[in-house]
Amino acid sequence: MSLPAEVPYAAAGVLSYLLGAVPSGYLLVRLKTGRDVRTMGSGNIGATNVARTLGTFWFAPVFVFDFLKGFAPVFWMAPWVAEEWRCGRCFAPVACLSVFCALAALVGHMWPVWLGFRGGKGVATIGGILFAMNWAAALIGMAVWVLVFLATRYVSLGSIVASVALPVANHLTVPHLPRRWEEPWIVTGFLAVAGALVILRHKANIARLLAGTEKRSGRKRA
Repeated sequence: MSLPAEVPYAAAGVLSYLLGAVPSGYLLVRLKTGRDVRTMGSGNIGATNVARTLGTFWFAPVFVFDFLKGFAPVFWMAPWVAEEWRCGRCFAPVACLSVFCALAALVGHMWPVWLGFRGGKGVATIGGILFAMNWAAALIGMAVWVLVFLATRYVSLGSIVASVALPVANHLTVPHLPRRWEEPWIVTGFLAVAGALVILRHKANIARLLAGTEKRSGRKRA
């Protein structure tokens, strides 16, 4: 007896959340120092704070792992599940399941069950999600981040501005890409929601930016 499509679709969402909830930065700092990275630096578990804590070498492995947490469920798992368990009554099953898995992975990273729902800000994970959904918009988002960072030396400000730019970039570029999504507006809508989540997770940074107390990267402390 074949499973109804809702079962593997729900399982894909759960797996996406559990993968997103793997706290790579927390685990790395715990293994190397025995300390909780959430009590160090900015208190974030992401690559930027890990680099501040352990050294810049460790930025790349944490960023890549967090990137893959978003990329893998959207690029590989969701399309495969949607094809293997076809849902004739579902609206745009590939796009909707991909967005569902993307959101689950992002929520897992931001609110991981293993850390009492206190996770990272989701920048690397949403980067992986975006490259899986629309590589052209991802490159535009990266360019925006780099330009803002080089101009201001604020990692947080670059992330916030890039998050705003992503749904716009997707809307402008998706008509020029090979068709993959049944309903491209679903992806654009998701990116708007994901960008809002990233900005929400940066509320402390926004407060520090407004107060002029946010730390700039690439400058030695006095």
